[in-house]
Amino acid sequence: TVLYTDGSGGEHSADPRIRRCGWAAVRLHIRNGAVYLVCAVAGSMEGPRQCQTVPRTELQALLEGAERTRGPLLMITDHENHAKAFAGPRADTMHRPHADFWQRLWQAVDEHHAGQVSVVWTRAHYQWEALWMRSITLVTFLGNHLADRFAAEAAKRAQFLEGRVATLQRREADARAIL
Repeated sequence: TVLYTDGSGGEHSADPRIRRCGWAAVRLHIRNGAVYLVCAVAGSMEGPRQCQTVPRTELQALLEGAERTRGPLLMITDHENHAKAFAGPRADTMHRPHADFWQRLWQAVDEHHAGQVSVVWTRAHYQWEALWMRSITLVTFLGNHLADRFAAEAAKRAQFLEGRVATLQRREADARAIL
């Protein structure tokens, strides 16, 4: 099984007070030269704003992929640090941010995949020109792009209502005017 994973901070990614994140994992199938979307799962992050980080969301996507599949698994992510950490000693991930998610990921790798999981990095946000220059395969391009779109949509569904965001921004502007 090959999965493409991604996380998104959504529209307000730069503002941790109102950022709400989404994740996605996508599985594609190639038959007779055609690429088919087999399945896609996506969701939003639970919890307070401290949990609403893009790196945590990227890790959630890997975790969901590992928990929802069985057998040998290759996950392709555009989060280079997670790919490097996965390839390194497991013990090192227990001392990294989001150790709770790393612990769950390793448990899923052992229970569902007998340790037969690889995580590979691909560059994010390739443009169509990369296909023409053969910098990336069509499948990797589509997998990364679809995971990105599904994660962005999940983040969008989780955003605060615009009225709440506008109120926060007005109060912040008022506070700056007073100071």
